[in-house]
Amino acid sequence: MEYSIIITFYQNINMLWNCIRVLMDTLSNCEDVEVVLVNDNPALNLGPEFHMKEFPVPFRIIQNPQNRGHSGACRAGVENSQGKYLVFLDCDILVSERWFEELKKTYFHHPDCGAAMSTILDFANNQIVYAGMEMYRSESVKPLQGAAHKHPFLLEDHVSQIVTSGCMIVSRAAFESVGGFDELFFNSCNDLDFSMKLNAKHYRNYVSANSLVYHRGNVSGEVRFTSHIYARSYFFQKWCHEIEADTKALSVLAELYTLQNAPAGDYLIVDFSSSLFSHDYINCLCRVKGLSPISEYRIRCNQSKITLTDYLRWDICQLDVPILYFADDYRALLANYLWFRLRTGKGDLIADWNGNLIESPQPRP
Repeated sequence: MEYSIIITFYQNINMLWNCIRVLMDTLSNCEDVEVVLVNDNPALNLGPEFHMKEFPVPFRIIQNPQNRGHSGACRAGVENSQGKYLVFLDCDILVSERWFEELKKTYFHHPDCGAAMSTILDFANNQIVYAGMEMYRSESVKPLQGAAHKHPFLLEDHVSQIVTSGCMIVSRAAFESVGGFDELFFNSCNDLDFSMKLNAKHYRNYVSANSLVYHRGNVSGEVRFTSHIYARSYFFQKWCHEIEADTKALSVLAELYTLQNAPAGDYLIVDFSSSLFSHDYINCLCRVKGLSPISEYRIRCNQSKITLTDYLRWDICQLDVPILYFADDYRALLANYLWFRLRTGKGDLIADWNGNLIESPQPRP
C-alpha cells in the first residue's frame, strides 16, 4: 500500500459522511490507497453508518476505547495503516476533484519537502482559511486569510514555516523520524509543533497552490478548545528560541504587500489591531509601499465587526488626507457604508497582519 488517508472523528456524523462520500468520489481510479477512519468518541458507534457500504478503496474504522484527542487519534490511525505515505484529513473537509493528484505533485516536486498541505478554502464563501502560517514572536501570520483565492502569491506552491494537518501529506519515515504528533498537545497546536520538528530536521514544508479543499470548521464543539491555552503555552515553551530568531514572517508579509496596489504618499494611520506587534506590521507595509505616516491613532479592538463612528470623530471622516486602517482582519472594517461613501476618492486603504491590503470599499451607486 502506497498511501494511507487517515481521518479522525469526534462528532457530527453528517459532516463525516459528507467528507467520506466526497473523498471516495475522487479515489475511484486509485489502486494504491486505503482510508482509515479513527473514531475518537467512545460514546458513538460508527459501524451502522458504514455497514455494507461499498467504496472504491479499502476502508476500515478504528475505535479508540477512550478519547485520546486529535494527536492520539492520528497516532492510532498511523499504527493501524500500511501506507508508505500518510495523508491526514480532518472530518470537516470536503476535497475538490483533483486535490490528491495535485497534493502528490507538490510533495514529490520538492526533494526537500517534509510535509505538504492543500490550500484550504471556506466552502461558505471560497475565501482562504489556511494557506500556511509564519510565526512572529508570540503571534501567527496566516497569509491572506479571508482573501479570495486569486492573489498572485497563491498561484504557485510556496514554502511555509507551519502547515496544517487538516489536509497534509508526509512520508511515514519522516513522520516517525520526528516522533509524530506530540500527544501532550491533545487537540490543538500539534501540527504547529510537528511542522517545527520537521524544520529542525532541515525539511521544508510546502503549501500546494492547486490542491484545493473546503473547510467547514468547529464541528468538534467545546472539546476542541478545552486544552488550547495549555497547548499554546507548551508550544511556545518548546520553540520560543527558534521563533524569536526567525524573521521570515515579516519577509512573507513584505512579499504579500509588494504584490498589491497601494499608492505611495502621506497617510493618517488608524490602528485597530489587538496585536502586540501591529507597529512592526505597519512599518513593514509602509516601508514596502512607500507610505509616510503623518499621524497615528492607536485603538485596540478585537471585535469581528468594527463600526468606525464608534471610535472616530466625524472631522476625521472629512479630512482630505488618505487613511490607512489597520486591523487584525480586514473584513472587520468592511461594513461601514456611509463612512466609506463619504470618503470616496480619498485613496483610503485597509490592511491587516495576514498580508491583506485593499482599497477601501467603493459603495455601489
